[in-house]
Parts: sequence; structure tokens; C-alpha cells
Amino acid sequence: MWRRPSIWQPPLNPGCANAPRRVDPASADDPRILQEATRRAAVNLGLTHQDPGEIIGVRREVFSRKNVALTGKQLELCLLLLRATRSLVATMGQDTANMSHWIETENRGLQGVPKGLMKTVSGLAQTVQYRDAARAKV
Repeated sequence: MWRRPSIWQPPLNPGCANAPRRVDPASADDPRILQEATRRAAVNLGLTHQDPGEIIGVRREVFSRKNVALTGKQLELCLLLLRATRSLVATMGQDTANMSHWIETENRGLQGVPKGLMKTVSGLAQTVQYRDAARAKV
């Protein structure tokens, strides 16, 4: 006699849209993934196409090309930019207009405009530290 399973699960069809995706552990460390995440974070922050390149220290075309990989310090700066974005998302939600406003407005705590400060390594680190401290208060 056939019995229905207690928890229904869809059939595992690899071509199906709801099939579980397997992540290759080698691809999780791929610099191109971090490059794409940085590009998307810049879009969410309302930065222009040139701004992420100025923050990371590369030409702006790097974020639109798939075959150019970032290395070393550039990857570390990408991680810092992503940390700043995550801190903004944690305090402001997915409100991209509010995040864009915060990035482009004078900040007394930082003593400058975050968008301009983030174009230097020390300014980017200072912005991340400020956002982490603001997130800790919540």
C-alpha cells in the first residue's frame, strides 16, 4: 500500500528551477564572485560606474568585464566596501534611496562626505569602522 510521505518534497530534477543548487567549494573563493558582489553593492549604494574603480583603485572597466580578475589589496578593498554596504543594509534595510543619501551627504561623525572619504584606504576603513559602531548601537 502506498503512503504519502509526511513532508512533501518536490522531485529532484536538475533542470528544474527549484532544484537545490550545489556550490562548488573551489568557486566560493573565486575573485570574480567578489568582483560581481562589489559591483552590485555599488549599484545598491547609488554609486556611479566610475566610483567603485576609484574606491578599489582599478579602472572602471574591471567591473564590467568578466575575464579581468582582481588580486591582493584590491580584493581586500572590495571586502571593506562590502562590509560598509552590509552595515548600511543592517541599519537601513533595503532602502537604496536612503543608503544613497547617506553616502552622498556630509557626515559630522566622519567629518566629510562618505563617498569622497571612501576613495582613500584610510577613509574607507574609517567609514567601515563608523558604520560598524553605528550598527552595534542598534
